[in-house]
Amino acid sequence: MGFPPGILAILWPAAEIITLAVRRNRGIHPGAHVGMHLVIWLTGTAAGGLIAADYALDAEFTYWWLDDYGPASDRQTAGYALYLSIELALTICLWPLV
Repeated sequence: MGFPPGILAILWPAAEIITLAVRRNRGIHPGAHVGMHLVIWLTGTAAGGLIAADYALDAEFTYWWLDDYGPASDRQTAGYALYLSIELALTICLWPLV
């Protein structure tokens, strides 16, 4: 979910640099910058909110799920703890994008 806003945030300044080089110090119109930054902000906010909600729900309800299907092995618990920490890191890294 965090891939599209991240790619947009990388490609838009690259497009500005290319435009400046090709058009000799005349960059992209400022209105286009405002519109594109709004799109990046909206997609980043939506993706960040969805990832944060997914993390919160996973962290809250997973141990019940593991208990319903019998005792969880240490390997399952460790694998899921790694998954949750990666999801949390993605959430934290995505918020500065917005």
